[in-house]
Amino acid sequence: MTISLIVPVYNEESYLVRCLESIAQQTIPFDEVILIDDCSTDGSLGILTSYVWDRADTWKLIPKSANKGVSHSRNLGIRDATSDCIAFLDADDELRRDACEIMKRTIEAMPYENVIQFNHLRMYNGRDRIGMKYREQAGKFTLADMPARPLAWFAVWNKIFKRGFLNKNKLKFDTELEWGEDLFFNTQAIIANGGLICEEDGLCIRHFDNKQSLNHLYRDKAHDEALVEKLKGIRGLNPRIIDEIIAEHKRAQERMPR
Repeated sequence: MTISLIVPVYNEESYLVRCLESIAQQTIPFDEVILIDDCSTDGSLGILTSYVWDRADTWKLIPKSANKGVSHSRNLGIRDATSDCIAFLDADDELRRDACEIMKRTIEAMPYENVIQFNHLRMYNGRDRIGMKYREQAGKFTLADMPARPLAWFAVWNKIFKRGFLNKNKLKFDTELEWGEDLFFNTQAIIANGGLICEEDGLCIRHFDNKQSLNHLYRDKAHDEALVEKLKGIRGLNPRIIDEIIAEHKRAQERMPR
């Protein structure tokens, strides 16, 4: 199966080469790499252009004329993707060199799964690497399991989605949400799929040296309330589970280094 990797970018010049090099040096290349520049005001666009120049057969650059946020960028990537599967990566993170190889091997072994989550590694201060594992064994989990078991289930950078599944269910990122857009997207995907598969391999290396990332920025009560209202609009989602989801999301964010 083929894989499209979608990378939204906004003012990431300090970290972008690290990210792009990790994509370019994969043991098995991604079939398609879609880079979306959200009207950056630093040197990000120039860096993106230099990488796409020699890889135009499989790498695609979408430069936006106005800043519309990460959800809008990811939606453009989904719209333009042509592969069987879609994966996401944040521009201040990186992938281990065999990430694409492991993704392909995994989806070929489970061709009927629509949403697969992988473990990840965390890098602190550019040197302290910590491998993250699930609280319990890997396996398949339903939404009712989410708050207590799979680590970082609300993120999209640790998952692979079948493109046909996303299109069939008309799944997109909500551009009205300033915080929690990953969680809202994943909640809808997990409900539509009846759960998600969790695998042991850690593919994404999460870095915490970007002080402007959403991991470091303050979320106020209004952000929480906006996310809750969106979750309430999902048909079939138990109100009790909404409270548990929000509480776990907050705890996860609070554990992030500042």
